[in-house]
Amino acid sequence: MSPSLDYSSAQHGMDPDDVPFEGPVQTEEKLKALPEDHPDKECLMALVKKLHLVCNKDLDYIDELQEEWNALSCAVTMSEAEEKDLKRQIGRLKEQVNMQEGVMLDQQDDISGLRAEISKLTARIQELELQIKALKQQGTVEIAKESTEHKNTEPADAEDAAVPFRAEEKLNAAEWLPLLFVNVMTLV
Repeated sequence: MSPSLDYSSAQHGMDPDDVPFEGPVQTEEKLKALPEDHPDKECLMALVKKLHLVCNKDLDYIDELQEEWNALSCAVTMSEAEEKDLKRQIGRLKEQVNMQEGVMLDQQDDISGLRAEISKLTARIQELELQIKALKQQGTVEIAKESTEHKNTEPADAEDAAVPFRAEEKLNAAEWLPLLFVNVMTLV
């Protein structure tokens, strides 16, 4: 390099750390100020153009990195928001689970109470069935007595002939009694 183009800090009496940074544009301006017949001017201008290209590529790369950084920042922000939303959803689900557990416990208590009621009703139905059997037996005995009495007396008229039918009606009513009881207990 020609001594006239030596812009080192030693020539200007400056510490290298104190030399201000000059970009390609400033350097190109200085090179343009050189005389046209300077032997190194063309070579230096070509170097500056290359430096321009390199700087532009670096700037493009920096822009790409900045875009990636912005995208990552947005993703992190979205992830944090999604995490908060998921935590809220989990909290709501836990509350629902606790409520359902409470409802299930209440239902179990209700079921236990219903089972006790069913046991009572079953015992009562068995008692009624025994009473119905006793009534049927009693009705059968009465029918047998009436039949024997009718055989020993005169021939029966129309009203006497209807007596066994009425006894049969009593038996049918006795058969309906358990159903009536179950219906009444259901309404109660």
